[in-house]
Amino acid sequence: MLENETVVIRDILSSDNRKRHYGLFQMKFPVQFEGNEIATIDYHSSKKIVFDAVKYSFMIVLVNAVIKMVLLWWLVVWASNRYLVRSLNHFIDRIIDTYTGSS
Repeated sequence: MLENETVVIRDILSSDNRKRHYGLFQMKFPVQFEGNEIATIDYHSSKKIVFDAVKYSFMIVLVNAVIKMVLLWWLVVWASNRYLVRSLNHFIDRIIDTYTGSS
């Protein structure tokens, strides 16, 4: 309903009906244009319908996150091996050669 120029959504299922249909909801509210009611929106849905609608998108986001995480970890391991570990091993070998007298 429109109260003070704002739309107020009201649940129009009775409490007995709500107990029988867990997760089912129904909403009804008017659409107004320049003070005149031009339509009434009345929709019915349930938590299962909403979940089924977003399940595929959620799975894509989840798979995308796993792929990015694996690739970023691989990049960190590769970069640290290439730029840190090899250089440090070479540096340590030089120090050992210097103190042991080998060349």
